[in-house]
Amino acid sequence: MTSIATLRMEFIDILASADVLVIKPGYGLITEAAVHGKAVLYTDREGWPETPAEIAWLSRHGRCAPLPADRLRAGDFQAEAEALLALPAPPPPRADGARKIALALLEGL
Repeated sequence: MTSIATLRMEFIDILASADVLVIKPGYGLITEAAVHGKAVLYTDREGWPETPAEIAWLSRHGRCAPLPADRLRAGDFQAEAEALLALPAPPPPRADGARKIALALLEGL
């Protein structure tokens, strides 16, 4: 495991190079992980009201599993990562939101 702060790469290139992302849920990482077919281990983001909806969406469009905070702190999650990688990857969702928005705007003209 490597902190991205030590790498001299663009974020998207780092994400594309990873096998498993270990994250606190957030819109950007969840959508990028699903679109790029990356497995996700996530830890709780207490008090973040969007988390249940984000995880539900990711569960439909990607591979993910919860990672208890104590396992994350101990760095002891290889078994969880391997189990997640053993699951079949679903087809990634289409990254066509900009097109959909443009069409909706055009319809309003």
